Order: sequence, then structure tokens, then C-alpha cells
Amino acid sequence: MEGIQRPLSWVLRGVSLLGVAAAASGTWAALHPAATPYYPVVVTLAAAFLIMSPWSVRLPSGAAWRPSLALVTTAMFLLPVQLTSLVPLPTVILAIALRRGAWRTYPFDFGQVAVALYLGSGVYRALAPAAEPHLPAMLPAALAGLAVNFVVNRFFAALSAAVREKRRLGHQLRLVAAELNWGQINLYLMSIMGAIMYQEEGPWGLVVCMVLLTGIYQSLSYYTNMHEWQHAASTDGLTGVENRTAWEGFLSTMRRESRRSGTLFMMDLDNFKAVNDTFGHQMGDQLLRDVAARLREQMRRSDRVFRFGGDEFVVFTAHAPDAARSVRERVMRVIADIDLDWQKRSIPARLSVGFATWPAEAEEFPALLALADQRMYSTKAKHKGLLKSQP
Repeated sequence: MEGIQRPLSWVLRGVSLLGVAAAASGTWAALHPAATPYYPVVVTLAAAFLIMSPWSVRLPSGAAWRPSLALVTTAMFLLPVQLTSLVPLPTVILAIALRRGAWRTYPFDFGQVAVALYLGSGVYRALAPAAEPHLPAMLPAALAGLAVNFVVNRFFAALSAAVREKRRLGHQLRLVAAELNWGQINLYLMSIMGAIMYQEEGPWGLVVCMVLLTGIYQSLSYYTNMHEWQHAASTDGLTGVENRTAWEGFLSTMRRESRRSGTLFMMDLDNFKAVNDTFGHQMGDQLLRDVAARLREQMRRSDRVFRFGGDEFVVFTAHAPDAARSVRERVMRVIADIDLDWQKRSIPARLSVGFATWPAEAEEFPALLALADQRMYSTKAKHKGLLKSQP
């Protein structure tokens, strides 16, 4: 994972440098006499962004979302491309001054916003039929510019979260895409209304937009909290996989399924109590986390991984009826890798696994689980002698 994180860190530095370049370009452009009429717009938007910038929602994926972004994207429709980067600049400078110890994060934050603004604004200006924002003529160009801004912004947010959470970028991008909702889309669409209201009513139009943004922000916060509560209720706190409550819900769902097939795996850590007694409970907890992490990393997104209780895990993987053998081989390779890793570390533990195919071997899930459990204990009995022989 370290080898993957290093290139991502370099990309973060590159985005920060692009942000510095955008700030320098915007400052130089602002010194030109032709930029003078845009000074009130820059100052107003920058002040509004500064006021709302402390508000931030940490979404379930780990990526951050700020309602103030709608005020920044409003600049795409009111300012020339080069001047857009000046809107978030005062906020970043103030943040660096107030939090000197954490200043390294802010150049990237500014680069993320500035590059997305520059590209989105460039697309809008290339497609817009007129310099001033008016509906409906501006709508196609505005939507195209916002789409570019959104994709770039969310990509950089996923990049930052992947480095911070030590995840693969592809996995993080899927998490960010999965949490897209109408609240986020409305925030972006609000920037179109903000540009039109500012054009018609000046700063007072922007004040109305800020009030509306506050309401959307509260809705997003509530959604995020609800998602976290639901996630916590169905997730094992130690390993991060689904818990027994989630398993019961899964059983209820599968009772209504009749057209699917798959294989259920029952797994148990051999010698787990002895590991706890010899190495301490921290080592035992780490072994459980190792199993969960390896299973989540190697299984498909559609596979389900549950901590069934104590040192037991259940995995269900759906597949075509003729794919049962290949699925078993794939899962057993993962188990073999885990056992080999423990053996190299001189940890006297291994995983016993039993499996059963549904519906070929059992049509009801309780019977399927009982069959997999019986086979797992048969494997466990064979392992006892092997573990005793280990030095």
C-alpha cells in the first residue's frame, strides 16, 4: 500500500503547485486596468466565501464537502477565467495565518478549488453565448462548466481522502461516487441562481443565496449523521465488516430470493484463546482485523463479509451455478495467504473454513449455515495436530 500512496502524495503536491500558479496568474490579471470593474464582484464573493468556509461536512467516504463551494462556483459565471482563483484566496491566507502548524493542507485545498474553478470556468466561457448570465441561454454552458468543476473537485477530494485514509484511489472514487445525492447537486445548481441574483440585485441577492445554502447544509449534515448511525448499527466496531445485526437483515433478504445462487463460507480462528493468553488481547484483536481487512480487500464489492461472533466470520459470495468451484478456490487462496502470513510471523494460529453451496446443498439459509459450520469444525479438528507441532 505504501508504494501506491507515494505517487498519490506527489499528485497532491502537484495540485498544490497548480494552486500557487493559479493564484499568481489571478493576481497578475487583477493588476490589469481591464480587471477594475470586476473588483466589487471579487470582494463580495470572497467575503461570502470567507463567512461560510468554516462549515464543512465530512461525508461517509471520508471526503469533505463545503456548502461555500456554491459561492465559489458562482464566480465562474461572473468573472473572467483568471480572476476566479482570487475568490477563495483570502480564506486560504487567513487559514494559514491562524493555523500555522497545519498550513501544509491549505495549499492543496486551494489548489483543488482553483484548478476546478479554472477548468469549469474555461468550459463555460468557451460555450456561453453571452458574457452576462441570463436564462435560458446560459444554461447549457453553465451545466457543462459545473459538470467539469464537479468532476475535478470530487476527484481531488477522493485523492486527498485516499491518502489520508490509506486507501486505494479506485476504491475511494467508488465511495465518493456512491454518496452522490441531490443535496450536492442542488448546491452546484445554486451557483447559477446566485450569479443571476447577484446580476439583478447585487450583494443582497447573494445574501439570499447564503440563507438557502445554510438550509441545504443542514440537510446534508442530517443525512450524513443518519448514514453514520445506520452504518454504526450494522458494522462491527473492531473489524469494520458487517456485524450480527447486518447478518440477520441479510437472512431476511435472502429468504425472499429464489433466483440467485452462491456459496457461504464459515471461518473460525484456530488457537485464538491461546494467542490471547500468550501474546495478549491486542494481538488477538489485530488478528481479527487482519482477517477482515484481507477479506474486504480481496472479495468483490457484491460479496458480503460478516463478523458472526467472537473469532468467527461468515462470507457469502453470489455466483452462477457453474462457478462454485472457481469461487471456492479464490476464497481458499485468500485464506492460505492469511495463514502463510501468520506462519512467517511465528503466530500459532490459522483459519478453519467450511463452505456450503446454495441452493444446491441447502435451500434454506439456516440449513446452509449449519452445513458450512459442520464442515468448518471438521477442518478445525484436522488443524489441531498441525498447530501443536508448530514451534
